[in-house]
Amino acid sequence: MRTEKDRERSRRNARAWRLRNPGKEAEAKRRYRASPKGRVASRSADLKKSYGIDADEYERMFDTQKGVCAVCGQPETVVHPVSKKVARLAVDHNHQTGAVRGLLCMSCNMMIGHAREDAKRLLKAAMYLMRYEQEQ
Repeated sequence: MRTEKDRERSRRNARAWRLRNPGKEAEAKRRYRASPKGRVASRSADLKKSYGIDADEYERMFDTQKGVCAVCGQPETVVHPVSKKVARLAVDHNHQTGAVRGLLCMSCNMMIGHAREDAKRLLKAAMYLMRYEQEQ
C-alpha cells in the first residue's frame, strides 16, 4: 500500500520530469487525448466537471431517451464542424441549481437558453404560434 510519503515522492519525480521534458509531456497528452481511451476519459472528465455526471451516466440517459431530444423527440442533426460527425445531444441543466434535466438537440437547447429557461415565456411563445396557426 502506498503511503502519503510515497505519493509525495512520486509527485516530486513527475514534476521534475515535466520540467526537464516540457515538449514530451504536451505530445504525450495530445496522443492520449486523440486515442479512443483518451477521448472517452476526456469526455467523461468534461461531463463530470460541467454537469456532475460521467460518460456512463450520459449513455444511460441517451439510451433511456432512445437517442432523441427530450423536448422534440427528434435525433440531433447538427454536424460538428471539425469531426464532420453528427453532434451529441446537449446536456440540459438548470443554471441556478446545476441539476441535470435531460439531453436536448441543439435547436431545443438554444430555444430554452434564449428564453432564459423561463417556462412562462416559452408557454406564451407556444400560445402565440398556435394562435396564428389556427388562422391559416
